[in-house]
Amino acid sequence: MLSNLETIIKYSKYFIVFFSGIVTGGILGIILAPKSGKETRDDLIKQSNEITDLTKKELAKIHELGYTRIERISKSLNKKKEELAHSSSQFLGTKTANGKSKVS
Repeated sequence: MLSNLETIIKYSKYFIVFFSGIVTGGILGIILAPKSGKETRDDLIKQSNEITDLTKKELAKIHELGYTRIERISKSLNKKKEELAHSSSQFLGTKTANGKSKVS
């Protein structure tokens, strides 16, 4: 079985090769790009802003959906709690003056 150090060394080789590929690809991409650096940067900024806006919209939808579901679950749990309190009060025969169950 490999020791921790041997495992780290083994996988660090893969990381170095992977990272080298990324750097090489990036450099070749910049060198062979059909646009000037300024145009490329402007395009990247524009695309970055579009992705940011889209991400914010999607996160807002997810947040709203989550809030709606939590609200629905909460209402359902409160209803079940009231039904349980009512059932237990009928079973035990204990009610308050206003007709609600005494639940401790």
